[in-house]
Amino acid sequence: MSAVSSMDVSSSSVFFYPRLFPLHDLNTAEEGLPIQIRCSIEKIQDHGVYLMENGIYLFMYIGLAADPNWVSVCMIEAVKQKRSI
Repeated sequence: MSAVSSMDVSSSSVFFYPRLFPLHDLNTAEEGLPIQIRCSIEKIQDHGVYLMENGIYLFMYIGLAADPNWVSVCMIEAVKQKRSI
């Protein structure tokens, strides 16, 4: 709670209204961040994979109906990239 009391307005706004990025709809041809969606249960789909960021923590939500092949490829690539650093 002490982190919140020392945040500026823009940081506290992100903390209370986190950013949600749908990762399952990524276009690999585009660079930069994916389109941000409103962080609400109505926007989350069972087949989706989402990254939520609140200025302090990152959370990954993997829906129950998410494509297991997509998830495994995504995680394997992340491990490969981490090992090559």
